[in-house]
Amino acid sequence: MQPRPGMTSVTFTRAFQLGGLKAVLPAGVYSVEAETSGNAVHGDTSLANRVPASVLIHLHSTLDNPGQPQTVSVPRAALDAALARDRLPAPTSPQQNLDDMLMDPTIRLVMASDGVSEASIRDMILQLPKR
Repeated sequence: MQPRPGMTSVTFTRAFQLGGLKAVLPAGVYSVEAETSGNAVHGDTSLANRVPASVLIHLHSTLDNPGQPQTVSVPRAALDAALARDRLPAPTSPQQNLDDMLMDPTIRLVMASDGVSEASIRDMILQLPKR
């Protein structure tokens, strides 16, 4: 099967969030497609018409929505920002490690099933004795 024109893929090495979406998405490869606005002039090669303002990202099914993959429209800038954050070096401080752990979809599901909030985890950690 030939890929559709304007279709590409992006890879996230860590769990991530996209601006405008509340869900924490797992690391992996995602298909991305340029949204067509329908108002581009045929033959127009200006930069504004070559870089879409928004893209369609094809999300995988998740534990929250098994067997229900979704396609959502997100601003191109939000996707670019999420990819830039993913390329940053791995966390080196305890706070960064905690933030990454709390972004993990599996951790969030366990917390939700146990009725544990992010705030209560952070409070508990603050009360631990310093080493």
